Amino acid sequence: MYEISKNFGSKTIKSDQELVLNVSTGQIYILNDVSAIIWLGIKKRASYKEILDSILDVYDIPRKIAQNDLSDFINSLKSKGFLE
Repeated sequence: MYEISKNFGSKTIKSDQELVLNVSTGQIYILNDVSAIIWLGIKKRASYKEILDSILDVYDIPRKIAQNDLSDFINSLKSKGFLE
């Protein structure tokens, strides 16, 4: 499981988009549909597999591609301080 850093808050702005605010810097990020699925999964404290399954429920893509993209995005969130 992953945990969102205390420096970040978020709000759903459309059914498929999530607005994320870095409260320390004031930076705002708007996540696209796939990124929003991942972010909301993390907020719900879903496991990697649960998040992956959520993506595969919506998109008809090979599991391996979804796994690679999910891992890349989570690593990016970690490296940028979004996740603790």
